[in-house]
Amino acid sequence: MTLLIYENRHLIIMHGFNFKMIRKIISFASTVLFLLPAQAQQFPENVIIQDIAIAKQGKKVPLERLAPGELITVEFSRLPIYIYKRTPADILTLKTSQRDSLADPDSENFRASVKRQFSSSATVVWANLLLQAETIAARKPSRSVDESILVVSAAAPTSGCMLALTNTQEKRKGALFKDPCTGHIFDLAGRAFKGSGTFNLAVPPYSVAGSTLTLKALGNGALDKPPFSKQEMYQTQNATKLLISAALYNDMESIKAAIKQGADINYFRIGEGSPMDAAIAGSSIQVIKFMLQNGAKPTPNSEALARALERQDVLKLLTPQLN
Repeated sequence: MTLLIYENRHLIIMHGFNFKMIRKIISFASTVLFLLPAQAQQFPENVIIQDIAIAKQGKKVPLERLAPGELITVEFSRLPIYIYKRTPADILTLKTSQRDSLADPDSENFRASVKRQFSSSATVVWANLLLQAETIAARKPSRSVDESILVVSAAAPTSGCMLALTNTQEKRKGALFKDPCTGHIFDLAGRAFKGSGTFNLAVPPYSVAGSTLTLKALGNGALDKPPFSKQEMYQTQNATKLLISAALYNDMESIKAAIKQGADINYFRIGEGSPMDAAIAGSSIQVIKFMLQNGAKPTPNSEALARALERQDVLKLLTPQLN
C-alpha cells in the first residue's frame, strides 16, 4: 500500500486507500510529499530503513524490447519512474533545440528542485538518491547515461500530478511530457519550457549495461542523513512556520526551539498545514507526545490523516482527545 500526496492537493499514487477518506485529508497538505507502507511502526525510522534497502538492492529493467518512441513505467523507491526510448528524430531535436525556450537548460535549479522533493522525514532517502544523480541530470543535452534512453520521475515537480505524454502539436515543438494539472510541458530531456515552472523533471540514480538498466543507489553515501542544512531547510521562518517545518522533518531540537519562541502549536489553516498534522505526516510518536504535553490538540484533519497513513500509534494516542 502506497500513498503519495503533494502540494496543490493532487494525489499521484493511491493503492488500497479509501478515496472518500483521502478527500477529507487532502486539504491538509502544503508542500508535503510522503510515502508510507501499510501498518507503519516506529515511524519514520522503519520507513527510512525499508527505503534504504530498496535503494541498495536496486531494480533491473530489461531494455531489449523497448522500441523507439515507447514509454514504460516502473516503480523505484516507492515512486513511478518513466523510461522512454528516444527515436533518432528525438535525439536530433535535442541536439538542435533552442535553449532560450527552456526555463533551466543547464539545471542550475537542481538543488532547489531536490529540496522541494525533500518535503518530510519520510522522503530523505529519495532526496539523497536524487543528489547522487546530479551528474546525470546535468549532462547536456540529454540528461541521460545513454542518449537514447530518458529516465525521469513520473511526478510533475510543481503539482505532483502524474505526467502525461504531449499531443502531436506539442511534440512537434520538442515537448514530450505534460503536467495535466498545471499545463506545464517538458522537453525530450525532461527540462521545463519557459512558462512551465522553474524545475526540470527529477532524474533517479541508474546505470546502463548492455540491454539492462539498473535503478540503484550510486556509491556508499549515507541515505538517511538530511541532505540539506537546517538553515537551508527552514530559512527565515517565523516561530509557527518553523514548528510546522520541524514537525515534518522529525526535528525535536527545532520543535523545542520554536515552542520556546512562542509558536502557535494549534495553528491551523487550510492549505498551510498545522504543527499537529505535520507531525503525524513526518514525526515519531515521541514528538507527537511531546507536542500534546505542550498543549497541542488534534485538528479537524488529524484523525482522517492518521487513519489514511495507518498510524495506529497516533490513533491510539489521540483517541481520548477525539472522543
